[in-house]
Amino acid sequence: MLQCRCVIDRIDLQTIAHTTQLDPLVIQYLYLPLYSRNIARDFCMTSVFRPTSILVNILTRPVGGTALFTRCWAVSACLAVVAPAAGQSQMLISDIGGNKVVRFEYPSGRPIDHFIASGISDLDNSRGMAFDPQGRLYVVSQDTDQVIRYNPVTGQFIDIFVTTNDPGNLNAPNELLWFRESGEDRLLVSGVSNDAIKLYNSTGQFVRNFIVSTAAAVLDGPVGFAIRPTPANGAPCVGAGDIYVCSNGNDRVLRYSGTTGAFIEQVFGPGELGLDGPIDLVFDSNSDMYVSSAISNSILVQRCDQSKSIYIPSGSGGLLGPQGLAIDDSGTLVITASGGNGAVYRAPNGVVTPLLLSNAGGLSSDPVNIVFLPEPCRADFNADGAINTQDFFDFISAFFAGCQ
Repeated sequence: MLQCRCVIDRIDLQTIAHTTQLDPLVIQYLYLPLYSRNIARDFCMTSVFRPTSILVNILTRPVGGTALFTRCWAVSACLAVVAPAAGQSQMLISDIGGNKVVRFEYPSGRPIDHFIASGISDLDNSRGMAFDPQGRLYVVSQDTDQVIRYNPVTGQFIDIFVTTNDPGNLNAPNELLWFRESGEDRLLVSGVSNDAIKLYNSTGQFVRNFIVSTAAAVLDGPVGFAIRPTPANGAPCVGAGDIYVCSNGNDRVLRYSGTTGAFIEQVFGPGELGLDGPIDLVFDSNSDMYVSSAISNSILVQRCDQSKSIYIPSGSGGLLGPQGLAIDDSGTLVITASGGNGAVYRAPNGVVTPLLLSNAGGLSSDPVNIVFLPEPCRADFNADGAINTQDFFDFISAFFAGCQ
């Protein structure tokens, strides 16, 4: 499970009490526990607000004729709408044909909602998704050459982060990746028609072309890409920190320096182990790399020790047209597919089993990218990426209104 990221501001209890004219006990026991640095794990609670943490005399004290206990559960019911069920997390799937992003419980596969519904923004041919260091969601709109930013809790449109006809001339963007360069947060975006991966700063301004096609290393239609991580056990791994790219137009997977963008080597060549139409790649906690080969209906793997093999043979478990890849908390590979009766599959230890059937939750026949939602940061009540006194005011307002 991804950890939510919160910016902690200093809280002045006396100022809040004076400003709101509220009983300090309400402030102290109802909300401030969420701010406590000593219980930071409660910032990312998977359960909703629990009134058992409030003193009995606070719960039973009448406020406007209604006990606080009742108000507390009203707020709990509101929070439960976006809270995962016990033992479940949530995943988002971008839907090309539907121009939307659909939210599901995971691993049950229960549809929740159209997290980003069709028609509410410029989203057209939705593709890659990524969260910035503040937890905000970014989605590629390929047909408008944009990267659009959304609220990660509500799915509400925030703004267009990379605009059409930006100075970088981004054309047919596909995949996104946030990383650190020279102490700054930067966004990498693959431009399929640019044959390049472009670099943007934290405000959406074009910086430079980070990876380009050259005569020595032809990059043709870059789609999925990722940075190879250091294995979780700290073992050395060739390529850790470097960027691996699916070059779809010429059936290659290429490796580039993660600091300069310079070409290093070809990892998979055309037809190698049946590679045909590479779409996406992902790394697990061991730094093993999995590559979807859409036309050959298979998944290839390159291990950290550089050995290569077919991880999922052609057509296994009904898998047809594998597209996007993700790794869940258990290390299981999750796959979207464009063919057959399945839309999304799980492959624990390489054994393919359907998770979602076609059209589940209103998906079209073209589900592509998958991201797992970070656990919501309950202290960040207004979901603006920062924890401060405004969260208290918004929380207490909803509390006394009973979320009505």
